[in-house]
Amino acid sequence: MLLQQLLCWGASFVQQYNCSYCLSVILEDYLVGCSGYIIVSAVGIRLTTSPKTKWLLLLFLLLFLICQISQGSAFAPNAGKYPPTLYYISYGLLVSCALWLIIPNKSNKFIVWVSKNSWNIYLFHIPFYTMTFFMRNWRIRFLIVVSSALITTLLWNKFLGKFNEFIKHKNCHCP
Repeated sequence: MLLQQLLCWGASFVQQYNCSYCLSVILEDYLVGCSGYIIVSAVGIRLTTSPKTKWLLLLFLLLFLICQISQGSAFAPNAGKYPPTLYYISYGLLVSCALWLIIPNKSNKFIVWVSKNSWNIYLFHIPFYTMTFFMRNWRIRFLIVVSSALITTLLWNKFLGKFNEFIKHKNCHCP
């Protein structure tokens, strides 16, 4: 959190003293926006090797409950997403820790594939989410967005595989 506060201060400093627009955009959108997610990634990496996962789950549950009570409103998992606030980070860590404890077989092929392709799935979900904005039923929208992102990622990986084979064959200088 200290890192995020320092980066926020840096961004406001850049704006206050009329530094270049690009520098303020870089500080605000990239450094401040990513700092919270760096914390989540670090905890996630540590989670895989820690025997104290149950204690971490309790810690994140307590932290989330404190944030929820102090927020004083209904549960809103998307609140405070950009840049990530303590509420959003504690929710994400709570869910990640719970899933780590609940899922018995971490070497399941589907889970491993989704983990390795999570960035592409995230990027491919954005246009499908945008294209389904008119849908009222969130369950159907969720199914369409998730299945479309998964299928698109699968097709993208197949395309990249074929493209890489083509490039390797072309660079081979074989007749």
